[in-house]
Amino acid sequence: APVSELEQMPRPLVQLPAGGDQTALSPDDRTLLLGGPDGSVRFLDLASGTVRAASKRHDGAVVRASISADGRTAVTAGEDRQVIVWNVERAVARETLAGHAGDVTGLAISHDAETLYSAAQDGTVLIWDLAGDRRLGRPFDVRPPSDDDALSRLPYYDPWNNDLTYALRPDGEVLAVGQRDGTVSLIDAETLEERSRFRAVPNAPVRAMAYVPGGRSLVVGGDDGFLAIFDPARGRLVTPLQGGSPLLTPAFSADGRLMATAGAGDAVLLWTLRSERPVGRPRRFSPSFGPWELSLSPDGRTLAVAGDVGIEIVDVASLRRRTILPGTETVRLARFTPDGRFLVASSSKGWARLWSTDTWRPATRKLAGHTGEQTWGSVSPDGRLLATGSTDGTTRLFDLATQRPVGAPLPGPPNRPIEPVFTPDGAYLFAISDAGRAYRWDIRPSSWARHACKIAGRRLTRTEWNDVLPERDYAPAC
Repeated sequence: APVSELEQMPRPLVQLPAGGDQTALSPDDRTLLLGGPDGSVRFLDLASGTVRAASKRHDGAVVRASISADGRTAVTAGEDRQVIVWNVERAVARETLAGHAGDVTGLAISHDAETLYSAAQDGTVLIWDLAGDRRLGRPFDVRPPSDDDALSRLPYYDPWNNDLTYALRPDGEVLAVGQRDGTVSLIDAETLEERSRFRAVPNAPVRAMAYVPGGRSLVVGGDDGFLAIFDPARGRLVTPLQGGSPLLTPAFSADGRLMATAGAGDAVLLWTLRSERPVGRPRRFSPSFGPWELSLSPDGRTLAVAGDVGIEIVDVASLRRRTILPGTETVRLARFTPDGRFLVASSSKGWARLWSTDTWRPATRKLAGHTGEQTWGSVSPDGRLLATGSTDGTTRLFDLATQRPVGAPLPGPPNRPIEPVFTPDGAYLFAISDAGRAYRWDIRPSSWARHACKIAGRRLTRTEWNDVLPERDYAPAC
C-alpha cells in the first residue's frame, strides 16, 4: 500500500517539558544544557528527563553555551557580558569570568578542558585558564562532588548553619576542612591534594575546628555538645571535652595554654591546657547576649566577644567586662591580629575595621567595597595587609599603611561566603568558600609583578604599578 506523506515525516522519539534559547549537548549525548532568556541555566538528563536548575543565573539572557569534551565542565555567556563556568554534575557555578567590554559572540573549550576562548563584539578574544594551575589564584576542591549541595544553594549566609569549617595548621603545611558527614579532610597546602580523611563527629556535620597553637592537635566541635581534641595525623580521638555546643571556632592564646569555646546563646568557657590537654574544669563567662565570635589576645590576658550589643572586651583573669567598643553593634566577627596590637572586625554592613588594643578606639577608617556582607577579615603576619571576604564571593586586599585597596577584588565562587586566611609566612592567602571550592592566592609582590608583565606583554607603567602594588618601590620584572 502506498505510504502517505504524513507517515513519511520524521516523528519525535520522546518529548521533554524543557526548553531554552541556547543549548549545548554533552559529547556522550546524556546531558543537555538549557540557557533561558531570563538568564537561567538548567541541565536536562536526556535518559531520565530530570531537569536540574543551576545554582546561579546571568543578569540577562543566555547568549552562548558550550560543554567540554569530558562532559564535566560547561560554560555560558549572557547579555551581562559575563561568562560563568559550571560544574555539570553538581549544577553549581564554579566561577564567574568578566573582562569583555562588548557582547560575547563565541565560546570554545579546548579538548583537555583546561583552556577557554571567548570572543566578543569589542574585537577581543580572551584566553582563560580553566584548570587553574596558570593563575596567581589556584582553585581546588575541598568537598567531594558526591556531597549534598543543599546548603551551598542557600541564597544567604547563616552563621548558625555555617557550612564553612576549616583550620590551617600552625606550620602552614596542612589545611583541615570539616565535612558535612562528620569527617575531616587534611589537604596538603602545597600540592592542594587530599592527604587523608578521618571521622571526627558521629552522625553530624563538623561545626567548629581549630589547631592548638604550637602543636598539631586539632579541636573539633559538632552538634549536641560534641567537642574533642584529635590527633589528625593518626585520625585518633585524644580527649573528649564536655561543655556546651561549640558552634563557634575555638580561640587560643599564642602559647596554646588557654582556649575559649562557646555555642549559639551559650556562655563562654575558658579552658586551661597543658601539653595540649585540658587541666581541670573550664571557667565560665556569660556575655550580655549570645556570642557570634570569640578571640583571645596572643598573651591570653584579654577576651573579645562579638555579640548583638557589639564587641565586649573582657579581662581573662577576673572575667570582668572592661568595655564595649563603640560603633560595633553590627559587628559579627572579630579577632586579634597576630601581634596583639589590633582587633580586626567585620560588619554585616559590608565593612571591616581595626581597633587599637591600647586605647580601644578605631585605628583605621571603615574599609569597604564589597557588595555583600563581610564574612571575615585576616591580617597578614607582617601586619601590612588586611584580607576581607564577603558573601559576594570575592576577597579584597587592603594596604593598612595607606588604607587603600590593593589591586582588583580576587574572584571566587559567585555569591557564596568567603573566608580568607594568610599562611604563616605571608606568601599565600587561602580563600575558602562553602560551595566546596577554595583558592590559594600567591600574594608575593614579585609574583604579582611577573604575572602582570606576562599579561601586559610589556613593561608596566608607574601608574599601573601603583594601582596594583601601592607603597612598593617601582621595580617591574619586565
